[in-house]
Amino acid sequence: MKKILLASMIAAAFGASTSAFAGNTQTMAVSATITGTCKLQSSTAMAFGSIDPSSLTAATATADVTYKCTNGTAPTSLTAVGANDSGVQHRMLTGAATFLNYSILFTQPTTAGNGFGTGSTATTVTVSGTVAVADFSNAIAATYTDTLTFTIAP
Repeated sequence: MKKILLASMIAAAFGASTSAFAGNTQTMAVSATITGTCKLQSSTAMAFGSIDPSSLTAATATADVTYKCTNGTAPTSLTAVGANDSGVQHRMLTGAATFLNYSILFTQPTTAGNGFGTGSTATTVTVSGTVAVADFSNAIAATYTDTLTFTIAP
């Protein structure tokens, strides 16, 4: 009986000592915000090739620009500015400071993205370029170049 009483007292003391060291709890809020963004991924060159100045048909070329957006986010604008632009007129330039006007046309993208990670896909926007007959019929024989800088916004 003494052994049972002793065992009971030890168990009671052990139980009392663990509750004396009981911990305290606290909650913490955790949050994150994924930003809706779009990023240009790549572009192909727009090459009009050799233009015959006696041609009666405008010179045309196409190129592609690709983008990705945050899952569910669609772009709100896509713009292009040329290095040699004069106002809204796009111009290619020769080394002799002679310009060749051209225009570009593309449909504003509206396709929402599906993210940037594995399995996500880029959306392609086709850019059409035109050099009008009036712009090349009296142009000097030279190589003309420009650089378009595209900007996309979510």
